Amino acid sequence: MNTIPWLQPLNPIRRLPGWSEWQVPARLAALHLHRGEVVGELTTGRHRFVGLHHQLWAADRREQQLLVVQQELLTADGLPVRLSVLARFRITDVRRLFEAQVDAEEAFRAVIQLALRELVTGLTLDQLLEQRGSLGQPLTLAVAAAIGDRGIEVLAVDPRDLTLGAEVRQAHAAVALARKTALAELERARGQAAATRTLVNAARLLESHPGLAQLRQLEAFDQLARNSGHHHLLMHLPEAWMTAGL
Repeated sequence: MNTIPWLQPLNPIRRLPGWSEWQVPARLAALHLHRGEVVGELTTGRHRFVGLHHQLWAADRREQQLLVVQQELLTADGLPVRLSVLARFRITDVRRLFEAQVDAEEAFRAVIQLALRELVTGLTLDQLLEQRGSLGQPLTLAVAAAIGDRGIEVLAVDPRDLTLGAEVRQAHAAVALARKTALAELERARGQAAATRTLVNAARLLESHPGLAQLRQLEAFDQLARNSGHHHLLMHLPEAWMTAGL
């Protein structure tokens, strides 16, 4: 007896001596068996069969989802992570599904887990975090190739929740903080270097043009006098300024 969860037996809507009647809903793909042997697939609608030992197995042909809960994996740099996956698929061949004689759901889940493990172990933690949003495409291709021709069409396999262990989270946070601190120190050093260059350039300019220094001092005295209100500001001007006509 086939025990595939995605493939369930249908019960007849009417059973009389010598014949039986069955209803195949539009959402299902059905397989007709007589005495345990596959006769063929059935279309949507009502079907009557003469005699005994008829069976109908059906699978939902609509798009379905399978959630693979978080499993612990190791990245390429040996750090543990937990990652869940959501797969979208459609059953396309009910006969192949039946003839496989395996638990199709568990087989599909195992294929996804193996493909996910192979993908994660090829990436460092930093790469995994950076590429998290784009892992769906390679994972979908890997699962579709591994599932082969088993009557299942793989539509998409997308990583969902990514969880880091407490120690990994702390270490990752420490690294991120160290990087930000280093960047801040670098920016501070650049600012100090720029200020030093400005002072050096100003000193060279004043050394080459003494009159500029004298002019700056006069501007400072003028501003000081303006701020002093009605008070008189007495100051001694260098003799060189007087002879220079300043």
